Amino acid sequence: MSIQSLAISHAETSGLTLDVCITNSCGLHARPTAELVRLVQGFQCSVHLLMRGKRHNAGSIMDLLCANLCFGSKLTLVAAGPDAAAALTKLGTFFANLSNEDFAAHPAPRQLAA
Repeated sequence: MSIQSLAISHAETSGLTLDVCITNSCGLHARPTAELVRLVQGFQCSVHLLMRGKRHNAGSIMDLLCANLCFGSKLTLVAAGPDAAAALTKLGTFFANLSNEDFAAHPAPRQLAA
């Protein structure tokens, strides 16, 4: 998905929605999940992810990590509140750039000497 193809639609009663796909081969692991939660918490709206018939709070790192958001997962983001459109636009950019995550910028942790 490119940001140019971003299509925010109005859900009938639950706010604005945006369909996205996880394109990072490692899925939504701890680091991008933490960034997603920080993004969501910066807006004055509630954001949820809908996947496989379940609703997950996008402002809760534990809820998202337990959701098993792996490569290829198709999600619907639902936002309701004053900043809903701005939140979905920012989150659409986040998911569009997720496959470009630079793992070289985050080296593996060092092992402690025994």
